[in-house]
Amino acid sequence: MKSHDLGELLPRLTALGDAATEYVFLQNGIPWWWSHRDGEIAGAPLLARSVALVVQHAVERTAPGRIRVRRTGSDRYICARVQGEPDAPLLALVALWQAAGIPAESSADIRREVWTKLMSNATLNPLSAITGATVGELARTPRTRAVLLAGMAEIFRLAERDGHPLSMTPELRVRRADRHRRALRRAGAGAQNPARLPVDSPDLTPPPAHGGAGRRLNPLARPQSFHPTAAARPPAARSPRP
Repeated sequence: MKSHDLGELLPRLTALGDAATEYVFLQNGIPWWWSHRDGEIAGAPLLARSVALVVQHAVERTAPGRIRVRRTGSDRYICARVQGEPDAPLLALVALWQAAGIPAESSADIRREVWTKLMSNATLNPLSAITGATVGELARTPRTRAVLLAGMAEIFRLAERDGHPLSMTPELRVRRADRHRRALRRAGAGAQNPARLPVDSPDLTPPPAHGGAGRRLNPLARPQSFHPTAAARPPAARSPRP
């Protein structure tokens, strides 16, 4: 759900329930309720009846249009009230999901959880999209690791200024990304298709340049210069050939 759809969709969600209905929102980035006040969007669910979720899953793009969700020990469904402390309905939802095998938990500070995930989304995601590298490769390649740490440090400072200091530091988050890569290798992730394994040794074959999961960083090769500003700079104009 995008911000320009809120005015139409939120009232339609409310119309599906009644005064006792709880509304559960799973959203990435800054969610719609972040600076919202009841009544600002006509017919929107009341914040007191809204449950916010931050979902942490290991997801891999294996090919254009193909996404693989991996089950790992770090999966989390963090549930919280948009307003107020965890209450009986929220805890009942968490217990129900846990009984179904969903790694749900409750939180008393959903904004801190949003900032924590944003520290990854605002850095790992765009760098992975630009380079085609896996999270683990970004974490252990010196130049991309430096870009990650700088971006995460900025998010860390913003969260603190917003009144929600994070316990997850940039250094710890990058180390977790590298540990996750090693855990997937130990578990034999991708063994059915070695071409989509991270390029951790020169005898592995990278995916094709087109039609596969994207270019992979080779940590054994000489690192190339990379800077976000330079990456966004348009190519220099060439003189027309005679």
